[in-house]
Amino acid sequence: MRNGGLRWHWDSAVGHAIVILRECAAEPGYITYGDLAVRLKSFGIKSSGWAMNNLLAEVSRREMGAARPLLSAIVLTKENRKPGRGFYELARWLGFRFVDPHAFWAAEHKKTTEYWRARKSCE
Repeated sequence: MRNGGLRWHWDSAVGHAIVILRECAAEPGYITYGDLAVRLKSFGIKSSGWAMNNLLAEVSRREMGAARPLLSAIVLTKENRKPGRGFYELARWLGFRFVDPHAFWAAEHKKTTEYWRARKSCE
């Protein structure tokens, strides 16, 4: 595959992830890394590792660029229904500052679900 083909594949995976995450943000308000990976299976994205981390970083970067809340806040671990360590690293990389990681995540999760639930009710 040429670089253009790889770029198209990546952009398509990111776009598909955005659609999935927006739907899940509206209802039920979360998705696990594993369930997201299953829904992105055709793109070869696994539930952990480089591809998932970079996919969620790109999704978050695009959403922030459009002045929308962090969609990655709804992606949670199956075991404890909390974000992985990468969520906090990504948030700091994006410029967020916080002392209490859980409080930061809870606030971002609330903003994200409220934002997308409000838009779903308008459809």
